[in-house]
Amino acid sequence: MSTVTILSTAPPTSTMVDIPANATSQASPPIVYFFRLVLSFASAAYSALLLSFSSAWSLFKTILLPVRSLLTTFSSPLLYILAPVIVLGRILLEVLIFAPYSLMTGAAREVYPIYVFIGATCIWAAFVGLCARGVTHYMRLLMFGPEDTTPTHERESAKIAEVPRAKGAKKVSIKEETDVKTILR
Repeated sequence: MSTVTILSTAPPTSTMVDIPANATSQASPPIVYFFRLVLSFASAAYSALLLSFSSAWSLFKTILLPVRSLLTTFSSPLLYILAPVIVLGRILLEVLIFAPYSLMTGAAREVYPIYVFIGATCIWAAFVGLCARGVTHYMRLLMFGPEDTTPTHERESAKIAEVPRAKGAKKVSIKEETDVKTILR
């Protein structure tokens, strides 16, 4: 066993302490203790849960035994009496739930490839359309330059203000015409 010698000198005295070299390697980190604690807790919880479920199942079986014997005794006449209701319920269940469900799943299974094809086509068409829009935008910028960003009403008012009036222009007014019946009287 190897030892490490640490020499600590304080002003009045000096101290020598022998510490084993592997003393620090023997101590485990705190996480190991935590995992051991969690593992032992999980094991105890599992054992308690298993014991409680097995006890509950045995109690349930003990209570269920007389009920089961009563049900087997009365089930034959009860099933015989309720046979029309049971058959009607099965028919209604088949007609109202199982048949439409199987028809819809079969139709969906057959239509699925068409749905995927049309969906992929729409996505591709949107991509091509957006790319074409971008290309035409940049081509228009290259050919005609940037757009005028002033609002339309300001451009229109500027155009009206620029139009010169001719000298000696006559003002024209429109008179209201009278009704034909009043003229004929």
